[in-house]
Amino acid sequence: MHPSETFALSKPDVAYTLFCGEFKYQPDVFSRLEEAGDFAPWQVHWFPGNQGNKGYTPEQRKRSQEVIHHFKNYYYDSFIHSLFPESNENNYSAYTRSYTRVLDESAEVAGVNVGIKYMDLFLFPGNIALFSLRCEFPDATLDQITFLVNEIRNFKATDIQSILNRMKDLGYDQQLILANKLKAFTVIGSGQDFSQAYNEDHLLYDLSTCSPIGASVGKGKIPELKPSGSYLNSLIENNKLSVFDNWSALALFDTFTLLHQGEVDNFQWESNYFRLLYIHSIYVQCFLVDMERKFLLEDHQENLEEEFYHFDKYFNLKKISYNFLPQVIYEKIRYGLDLDDELELIKESIERDDRKEKERRDREEAANEKRINNALVLVAFLAVFSAVFDGAEWIYNLFTSQRGVAYDFFSGTFFFLILLGILFYFRRSGP
Repeated sequence: MHPSETFALSKPDVAYTLFCGEFKYQPDVFSRLEEAGDFAPWQVHWFPGNQGNKGYTPEQRKRSQEVIHHFKNYYYDSFIHSLFPESNENNYSAYTRSYTRVLDESAEVAGVNVGIKYMDLFLFPGNIALFSLRCEFPDATLDQITFLVNEIRNFKATDIQSILNRMKDLGYDQQLILANKLKAFTVIGSGQDFSQAYNEDHLLYDLSTCSPIGASVGKGKIPELKPSGSYLNSLIENNKLSVFDNWSALALFDTFTLLHQGEVDNFQWESNYFRLLYIHSIYVQCFLVDMERKFLLEDHQENLEEEFYHFDKYFNLKKISYNFLPQVIYEKIRYGLDLDDELELIKESIERDDRKEKERRDREEAANEKRINNALVLVAFLAVFSAVFDGAEWIYNLFTSQRGVAYDFFSGTFFFLILLGILFYFRRSGP
């Protein structure tokens, strides 16, 4: 038996996935949330010391606020404030909100029991809503887990979809979702030993790409999914994160997968790194994608440059932590999401939009200037005519005491010459 087959049939000690999706919420969502009463203000799901939130009571709510305050010892205030604004100050992040809905339900996906613990809802500027759904796989093998994660994130699990549909009153609609699949933040706790034939990198790849276990080495249910050696090596070299000996992770565009040896510290990985680093990064990605879409519409009415400026100031933060580990994880997540590429596209769009706007203003200013110049020339010619008229009258009065044909001829000739001059000027300075 190939080592990968052993892993495929093994059941990890801990296995859960935090599925994350995004949609555009309705402007009146805050009043709807208050009326429905299904969602309560967000609470920490795991407290320090790996203590789970058992009751989601007002007491636990108070403890959650203490944890958020405790985060300020490790993260910059600007980062914490972007996710947990303390007041309705007049800045871009002031109306960020987060909510929790306890579920404690179970669903059947492809004949396997899946535990659904809770749903979190995060409302961000730009009418962008993120939600996360914690799904546990208590009795599933690793091979089943990759299949289940793929089914759920592609909206193929009917029972899971019915749970998501409960958010329709808030504006959720699969047709309006900002991506074609859910993000998956998967945590696997396992104590198995690896071999050269199937090592940690192979398992990380299979889990992260939702491939049958063994596909990374040309084994398993679909050996044809084996990646090329150069592609696999590139992912491991650029997207893998390994700081301590007891865990490693792989950050890809649609998934973040943690492979942990021994007991998993759920407080760190779920309440800290997922809730802060991953959710924050997903919002940044959603905002950039939505902004690029608006720029491509060409007929947008919003001041997108101003909106991007506020977003860049309050959310697009490069340095977020006093400590090295959160910073390292944050940077790897952003790399996996290709945020730098998206940022470059937005900057190019802003520059292109600025050029078009400048060209439009220049054209309008040139046209206005030309109209003003023409008006001034006309006034100048009329002033000259008036002067000629007055001069002709003075000269005539100098030699005669009454007006006659000579006066009319003299002044008419000058008027005709001035009129020709006006027509000649406007013809030369035509459109």
